[in-house]
Amino acid sequence: MTPIIPDIFDIWEMVETTFADKGNTVNRTYRRKKMSKYVNEDTVVNYSIFGNQPMNYVLPKGIIFPIVAAFRALVKVDKSTQLYSWEMSPEKIWNRLGGKLINIIMTSSEDLSDSPDAVAKSPNTWDLLYKEVLLYSMLNTE
Repeated sequence: MTPIIPDIFDIWEMVETTFADKGNTVNRTYRRKKMSKYVNEDTVVNYSIFGNQPMNYVLPKGIIFPIVAAFRALVKVDKSTQLYSWEMSPEKIWNRLGGKLINIIMTSSEDLSDSPDAVAKSPNTWDLLYKEVLLYSMLNTE
């Protein structure tokens, strides 16, 4: 897995730092949620885990984990070298599908009383996110 491990951290960072803005593109305003601890655009309330980027909201790990895990649908293993690589660029997938993935998470969160812990433990949420990325990767080629 060595070739893709740094990318996994990059995916986490990308999801964490763009979640709220990408959610706005599909009319899902995360910053209105109490768990976001949002004050205003100029108030830093958190820093991203891996890149230490200032953020004006908090995104619980229970929301990030299922999204990042969905990208495993893009992993392929070379049979001769046993090295892992990506079927498609995770960044391109996030740019194209991020809004839809956020919509799934936000709907799941609402169904589960806005509990990030419940979202993180919901097999249906994990399954739906994974299948969304897998389906997209199967129907689209780079």
